[in-house]
Amino acid sequence: TGTIYSRPGAIMASPDEFSITIKGKGGHGAKPHETIDPIVIMAEFILSAQKIISRTIDPVKEAVLTFGMVQAGSSDSVIPDSAFCKGTVRTFDTKLQAHVQEKMDKLLQGLALANDITYDMEYIRGYLPVHNHEAAYEIVKQAANDLHLRFNKSELMMIGEDFSHYLKVRPGAFFLTGCGNADKGITAPHHNPHFDIDEAAFKYAASEFLKILELESVF
Repeated sequence: TGTIYSRPGAIMASPDEFSITIKGKGGHGAKPHETIDPIVIMAEFILSAQKIISRTIDPVKEAVLTFGMVQAGSSDSVIPDSAFCKGTVRTFDTKLQAHVQEKMDKLLQGLALANDITYDMEYIRGYLPVHNHEAAYEIVKQAANDLHLRFNKSELMMIGEDFSHYLKVRPGAFFLTGCGNADKGITAPHHNPHFDIDEAAFKYAASEFLKILELESVF
């Protein structure tokens, strides 16, 4: 509480979503040679997809490919007809975003050819990455300093934010207001069942916005 965070340039990524179904041929677990096992092929895809990030992208550029859901089958002795997965891709660059999507599809094409499977991939591009304008960032920083609030330069964050659409129309800067307080036992992060906020943070957030308006001569 009492800390403002921001950074010039890129601050938040594009949060893309994807879902993939691999369609094989089910059968008895004791006769795998009579099947086309979609679970094994899905496992191969998941492992191979990690190389898109680690072996096809410049290591100084930021990108994330995460699988958050894998579903297949309902019995220990039956090979299912299909396997399903969902996940997310995070990038700061639209060219890099397109590269990851293309590589995923090419990998699935190769697995289809090698294993006689079919597949469906739905890839949904999320919000644009958030890129703060330099002048707006400097105003956010000056406002925090004028109010004697702590100001920390934010790290790059792989989370997404629709604020990027505002920045397509007008210059601006996204900033964050700290709301944790160890003295009050408020330490749990977002998306945690114990998450809470120090309500004193509301005062600092409101003060920051008012100071920004003052610095920009809005009133």
